[in-house]
Amino acid sequence: MSRRDRNLWIVAAIVTALVGVEVGLNLWRGPEGCVEVENAGVEPIDDLVLTWRGGRSEVGRVAPGASALVRFSGRGIGPLTVQFRQKGNALGSFELPEFSPAQLSRDGLRQVLRVRTNEVERNLDDSEPSSSAGRFLQGVWRGIAGSLDESATPQ
Repeated sequence: MSRRDRNLWIVAAIVTALVGVEVGLNLWRGPEGCVEVENAGVEPIDDLVLTWRGGRSEVGRVAPGASALVRFSGRGIGPLTVQFRQKGNALGSFELPEFSPAQLSRDGLRQVLRVRTNEVERNLDDSEPSSSAGRFLQGVWRGIAGSLDESATPQ
């Protein structure tokens, strides 16, 4: 075996090992679901904290018209608790009783929480993949779909 062939096999083995580690870590970590908290009010949201099954994410401040993305990973269903302070908003906290990151991940969705004065609007929206492999595969799919669309148009 030549030196060039041996080096090629070494590089292939390293790449294969790295891919295996990435896949293993993604399986161990569990599915990841995304929550977007959007400030639809006129005052900033301060001290924003989201909690799910022992996991806690402290966002801090969200300016009016801005939003914050929070990702939770794991399996199972449990309450998602959202706590915050906002001038003129008596709400202060609320809970989604049956939050499941695995379900959001499986359906390719993210939970959108639009906070207004004294009310919260819940929606589901399309989500971008959370893993690097998912983003890569989505990019490949978009490229293939785009090339098929271009080839299908009459000239």
